[in-house]
Amino acid sequence: MDKIKELVIESGNLLISENDISRKLYILKKGKVRVFKKYKGGKIVLAILGPGEIFGELSFFDSKPRSASVEAITDIVVECIDGEDIELDIEALPSWLKLVFNVISTRFRVVDQQVALLKSSSEYESKDVSKASVANTIYSDILSVHNPRLN
Repeated sequence: MDKIKELVIESGNLLISENDISRKLYILKKGKVRVFKKYKGGKIVLAILGPGEIFGELSFFDSKPRSASVEAITDIVVECIDGEDIELDIEALPSWLKLVFNVISTRFRVVDQQVALLKSSSEYESKDVSKASVANTIYSDILSVHNPRLN
């Protein structure tokens, strides 16, 4: 069985939805995608990716829900690898390497959330909202990132 599948996807289609459970990793061969998070009723764009870049790597390795959404902004060609299809290959990795992937994934998820908060605060500041209100919103959101039990 071929573990890498090539897919052609039209502009506007969603490849990954934030919080979904999926272990697919994508290698972008042609076109562009937008990586974004939903926050306070809007979209915060985290990145625009082009050929040669990958996405979906966190859930691929750690099996946790997707940290962001990804949509095609042009027609794209991707290579797709499903973590479920290569589970035996991942299990064959040395335990220290799996630990490294796990630590990197955990740290990146926290940084990803913090970047979304910072971008959101920048958008709030450009609107007619008091700085105290912005600060309170960001502070409570940062607390919930570092202590999810507060949610």
